[in-house]
Amino acid sequence: YVPASASIALAAARPDIAPEVRERLDYTSLWLREGDEDFKGVCEVGEAFIKSWPKSQRRDEVRMKIAQAYFRQEDYPRARAQFEQLVEDRPDSPYAEVAQFFAARSAMSTLNATDLDMALDHFSEVAERGGALAAESRRQMALIKRLQGKEGDALAAVESVLASNAAPEGDELLSLL
Repeated sequence: YVPASASIALAAARPDIAPEVRERLDYTSLWLREGDEDFKGVCEVGEAFIKSWPKSQRRDEVRMKIAQAYFRQEDYPRARAQFEQLVEDRPDSPYAEVAQFFAARSAMSTLNATDLDMALDHFSEVAERGGALAAESRRQMALIKRLQGKEGDALAAVESVLASNAAPEGDELLSLL
């Protein structure tokens, strides 16, 4: 029995590998690190992947994995930087809305005034996109306004969520009320 990581290392050491196969090996190595919950390794392998394969079709997914790994390690500044970089580089990416949402969550996790303002900006942009995370972004905006002591603004944000086309139900409605 040879572990997958050892097999990948052996294959990658061969000098006659085509670039597309080498890229696939690097990508698989990232997945193995994630599967082992080696989040530091995900960051290292992922950043090396982005440097080695700047034009890869997998670049956005890899950047998301790096950002998520930093987030799981509670390294919120680095997570936010990775999420924001994805949105900046590729605002039309299928990952952009989620990346912007989690950039906001990363900023919100530090609980300092400047980062809370940054989180509001990100959540606002996600809400304006009108995608799947729009309603949750509005709820997060209300929470931040409340944390900032802006009860009137928080109430207005909650009222906009309640009046939206996708008004919450059940536990979500109860928590807003």
